Amino acid sequence: MTASAAALVMAAASPALASPLFVGGARGLTAENAIQGAFDDARISAQAEGFYGACTVVGEPQVFETFTDPLFGHLFHAQVVMTCAKYRPSLINAIRALVNEDNSHNEDPRATIPGGQAYIGS
Repeated sequence: MTASAAALVMAAASPALASPLFVGGARGLTAENAIQGAFDDARISAQAEGFYGACTVVGEPQVFETFTDPLFGHLFHAQVVMTCAKYRPSLINAIRALVNEDNSHNEDPRATIPGGQAYIGS
C-alpha cells in the first residue's frame, strides 16, 4: 500500500473513530416503525454516554420479519448502528447563556409557591 493510499484510508476512518458505535434495537408492526424505534434507542444510548450531537447511521438498518410472535403474530424487528458527535454547539451555547444569566432577582422559592409559607417551621 502506498503512503497516499494509507493516508486516504486513515482519513476515511477517522470520523468513525471519533465516536463509539451505538446499536439500537426495536420492534414494530411495520418495518418503518421498527427502524424509527431502533434509531431512537441508539440515540438514547448515545446520550446516556454524553454524545448529544448529530448522529450518523453506519451501514444499512437491519430488519427482520417474523410471523410467529405470540402477541402480535406478524411483527418486524430492526437494528441500527450509528455514531454520534460528542456535543451540540447550540446546546452548549444555551447552557452558557443560562449560567451567565443575572441571578440577582432570585428570591426565596417558597414565596412563589402558593401556600409555600405553610411549610416554614413545620
